[in-house]
Amino acid sequence: MIEPSDTRERYLRRAEAAKYVVDTHNVPCSRKTLAKLACVCSDGPPFRLAGRFPLYPVSGLDAWAHAKIGPLVHSTSEARTAAHIGLNIKGPRSEVDRRAAIAVLNPNATAVITATVKPEGRDR
Repeated sequence: MIEPSDTRERYLRRAEAAKYVVDTHNVPCSRKTLAKLACVCSDGPPFRLAGRFPLYPVSGLDAWAHAKIGPLVHSTSEARTAAHIGLNIKGPRSEVDRRAAIAVLNPNATAVITATVKPEGRDR
């Protein structure tokens, strides 16, 4: 159900949404990327369906684009470190690195750390 505050929100179709993200935030984005993100994973911006047509709220596009932009850094090595800490990576080189990155990001992440530990006997 749409709440009254949502009725004033501006909604964009997929092609318009991709163009908005590129023009406003300078973040590379295409209509096909938004379609893939909507179908394959939940990493894309939020949207509503109007029948079979996705409608993206501008506020959701802004928040999603902001989340994709990393912190301001002074060197490429600093950028890699920031990516590790932000966990915007495929995975640290070792489990120890992963635990360190999670501990820096969230000192109370013991449940996350125990969930990511590799089972014994599967070393490659």
